[in-house]
Amino acid sequence: MSRSSERLQNMTVAAVVVLVSVMMSVNTASLKTHQRSRASSLHPREFLKHYGYLAQDRGGHHDLRKSLRKAVSLYQEKNELMVTGKVNRQTWELMRQPRCGNPDIGQLLPQRMTSHPGARTKRNVHKKSVQVDPTNFKWTGKTVSWGLKRFISKISLYAQWQALRKAFDTWSKPSLLNLTYNPINADISVGFWSREHGDYSAFDGRGQLLAHAFPPGEQTLAGDIHFDADEPWSFGDHSEKTKDLLKVAVHEVGHAVGLSHSNNTKDVMYPCTEPSPSPQR
Repeated sequence: MSRSSERLQNMTVAAVVVLVSVMMSVNTASLKTHQRSRASSLHPREFLKHYGYLAQDRGGHHDLRKSLRKAVSLYQEKNELMVTGKVNRQTWELMRQPRCGNPDIGQLLPQRMTSHPGARTKRNVHKKSVQVDPTNFKWTGKTVSWGLKRFISKISLYAQWQALRKAFDTWSKPSLLNLTYNPINADISVGFWSREHGDYSAFDGRGQLLAHAFPPGEQTLAGDIHFDADEPWSFGDHSEKTKDLLKVAVHEVGHAVGLSHSNNTKDVMYPCTEPSPSPQR
């Protein structure tokens, strides 16, 4: 082989190596982007299961399709969308809205409140209510305490405490409860968590799920409020690029005092931070 042919062959091999490296980096970037997009929203069927519209898979394929259509229709009806039984554009847009992670039908179930760091026994609860539907859980003591146990560095600790204090103060009168701050032994533990954090209700990183809260009860997590630590939280900054901690906190404290989601888009217990898309008739 001549020297020029050998040089040409080496250049060809080098070009192939560079091309393969570029392709691998592009594929890796695409995979990471795909993973982020998957994390930001659930598949419609999983969404309907998670938020209480669709029961666990039972029966054959025909039964599943029928149940899914019924669940989509129920979701559309409750959110004042045109009822088609199909996930159309308006329905999908609403499903992808930033929102509370609590179910729209029912609440986070007691059996899911069993494994969490810092387990403790709850006080001020109506023991009989533990034996009935969790939507009937109520605090029986007149004074219920709350405490910030895990905080973030994105905004000041004082700003986090101030936003939460205002949120709890908002509910003191309508709930007929004296909601007081107790950093040592609180009935309601508030904190910021990332991804899977021990309560079988994992967050999705910066994306759709903003927070969730448990209803009153005797279980370890009863009344506790968890915020997704990966969200761009703010207090007093109304930028579209951030999430208003006070607004979300008022909603979650509502769950902590025993309220479920509302269908009224103007209600603080409406699950999405933005109103639903206008229905097309």
